[in-house]
Amino acid sequence: MRFAPLPIAAALGAVLLGGCTNPGAPLPTDFAQEPQQKIQAVRQWQTVATSLAERLSVMMIRDNSCTPQATLCDVIYVHPAANASTFDAAFRDAFVSYLVGRGWNVAQQGPADIEIDLDSRYAKLATAPDVEVMVTASARRGDRYLARISDVYYVTSPELYAKLASTPPYDPTRLTVKGD
Repeated sequence: MRFAPLPIAAALGAVLLGGCTNPGAPLPTDFAQEPQQKIQAVRQWQTVATSLAERLSVMMIRDNSCTPQATLCDVIYVHPAANASTFDAAFRDAFVSYLVGRGWNVAQQGPADIEIDLDSRYAKLATAPDVEVMVTASARRGDRYLARISDVYYVTSPELYAKLASTPPYDPTRLTVKGD
């Protein structure tokens, strides 16, 4: 009796390989690539804030019958971030400016009918010197969200990242203007 070495080797290989895999283990896959905006300059912080404020406004109007003139939404307050970075402070300023410019009644202090929370989170990418920042704006009435939106951007400049994450300097001096 002759043995056919090829079929036996193939069967043995299949048994050995089958023992090395776990059929219940997930197969890792990459996400499909999609565009992601990059913050390259301080000027773009205003663009990011305006974009989020505009979309949050649209969501509040569409989903909650909330308009700048509606009595239900007559006062909005935008909370400053706890331990605000330079980015957080500039972002809030631009966000509030957008809302005021569109006719929303924005209070300088809370509480208010609608309160908006702004948050930014940073993540350093392992494979590059880049940093990603996720910015979230949430509009709420009491403990109920009216609208919420998040965007993710990346930053390639270490100097700009240092400004994003740094605490803004406090300068208590005031400019005095003397007239004629």
